[in-house]
Amino acid sequence: MDLMEQIAEQRLQEAEARGELRGLAGEGAPLPLDEDPMMPEELRMAYRVLRNANCLPPELAQRQEIRRLEELLAHVDDAHTGARDEARRRLTALRVSVEARRGGTAPLWADPAYQERLARRMDPAKE
Repeated sequence: MDLMEQIAEQRLQEAEARGELRGLAGEGAPLPLDEDPMMPEELRMAYRVLRNANCLPPELAQRQEIRRLEELLAHVDDAHTGARDEARRRLTALRVSVEARRGGTAPLWADPAYQERLARRMDPAKE
């Protein structure tokens, strides 16, 4: 889970604890997972076929690998510096690839040092 997802998850949990998410329209009803309203209509059928065949589009496969590498890096100790460095290089390359596919350049959040500074700034307890 990347930093922004962690922050969003934390904020959702805090709102839920305060009771701000109770009584909303559709509460308790199942989510309609058959259709993806954010997907352009002309791509929905192709993505449905891929999903039913257990095939992921390349960008989603890369995002899964990014999450796996982030999990690996969270649990690698200092005794495995070679594996950690290789995972970091692969993670950076994947992030750049995903961002390039979107037509942009590598985002600032791809820099681990920036992520750490942002995490400290967002969580005053870490300062």
